[in-house]
Amino acid sequence: MVDFSNRDEAERWFEKQPREVCIAMAVRLALRVFPLSCPYILKDPADRSAAFVLPLLRAMAPPLVAGTWPTRGGEAQSAAAAYAASADAAAAAAYAATTRAASAAYAASASAASADAAAIESGITAAALCRMPLWPHAIPDEIAADWSRLSALLRDLDPNWSVWTEWYEDRLRGAGDPRSRPLIEELEVERALILDEEWEKGAAHVNALIAEIEAKYRAKVPEQKPASAQFELGADEKLHLRPSPPPEARDEAQDQSLRQAWSAHEEILSALEALDPGRNAPAFDRALKAYRKAMGGIYDELNIIGLGIHGQRIEAFAKRADDILMEDAAAELAALVGSHGMFIPQFDAWLAYRDGARKELSTAEVSAASTVAVSIASDPEQVDAAAAEALRESAGAVDSDQGIDLRADPSDRPSKEAGENVISVVWNGLAAKLAPALKAAREGSVEGIKWAFKSAVGVTTLEGLTKLLEIAPGEFSWVGYVVKAIKALAKGVIG
Repeated sequence: MVDFSNRDEAERWFEKQPREVCIAMAVRLALRVFPLSCPYILKDPADRSAAFVLPLLRAMAPPLVAGTWPTRGGEAQSAAAAYAASADAAAAAAYAATTRAASAAYAASASAASADAAAIESGITAAALCRMPLWPHAIPDEIAADWSRLSALLRDLDPNWSVWTEWYEDRLRGAGDPRSRPLIEELEVERALILDEEWEKGAAHVNALIAEIEAKYRAKVPEQKPASAQFELGADEKLHLRPSPPPEARDEAQDQSLRQAWSAHEEILSALEALDPGRNAPAFDRALKAYRKAMGGIYDELNIIGLGIHGQRIEAFAKRADDILMEDAAAELAALVGSHGMFIPQFDAWLAYRDGARKELSTAEVSAASTVAVSIASDPEQVDAAAAEALRESAGAVDSDQGIDLRADPSDRPSKEAGENVISVVWNGLAAKLAPALKAAREGSVEGIKWAFKSAVGVTTLEGLTKLLEIAPGEFSWVGYVVKAIKALAKGVIG
């Protein structure tokens, strides 16, 4: 193992390493000794936090980007001129810190660097190294005490110093700790590339700016999306279906027109239902019942997005009506499809949803969302009956319930609106169900995470969420907090 307390030996080792390894090692060395600046800062907190701490932290942000994401290193290096003064300050700080720490803390830092080098030699990448805890074992007492004082001092000066104190805590613990926030590439690149003129406006300004950047990227409990179903968590800790909002009209005249159109369309639907067309066609029967549910018993109960999604299913069946229905039922189905085609486009909410649906959705992403929807719906301890039915209906709209080989004819595949809908319905269900679990995962609450596994996720759903995160990591990145925390708990990392 390389002895980093021996300068010559360390330099010989560095000379043999690729650039990204040198960057990763250097920034981790600087991060370890950073808290030792605390006694110097305490002599004049207001002035030295801005003149010393901020430039030092600024100097460490771009190397962290370059080490963690080597392909973005060029972008970070392009900021070199902007943070040259900060780099000089960092060098001075490192000298001061290592001078003061020429004892147990310095020896511990050298030992930690030797452990990093051993990890590199074992085959670990620079990017993976940057995600590891700063210290292979416990943080040295001297450094821990200095960091505790320094972080408290900074937060007392201005709450927005938390953008750096939390950033440093994440580096201390490493990305794998469930209490650490995800290391988000675009966030860290944006932090590293803040313009020089912004930094020159002082700590209060730039920290507030970074807080805005973090708010843009950090996971929050997401809002409910437009979809055929939205949910809320009940007092029984089960998922409940939210009532559909009443249809909106542009003015009173349109409202009256839409109500009349609903009545006429409902009569056609009732005429088809009277023939019991699904008695020998169970897949069609499921689609028709979902359509009826979306229509509601009165106009004000109309679920516009649900009607549009299930209307597409009905249209798909209508293409094969002669094969699955009796002649009279086939004729009534044709009338319903024609009426639907005139009725649904009158609603701005449907048009906005249809136009906003992504043009390309991967089959794997839709399938994974459908699997999670069915998994959640299958657990009566997690959802009430109405919510379970809504989840199954969203999955049913993308399943091949027409008995079609979806590989044969792309036109027979579920619509992009139906695919978008099942993803949004799952999003809504998870947003409602996992909100307390997300809070617990952020706070590192062991009991809260245990609750999440027992009451909000469960083994089957956890497997589905893991698959969903693999397929759609961007769409459901916020769910990663909960999944990571539960898996860490299961492995004994916490608790």
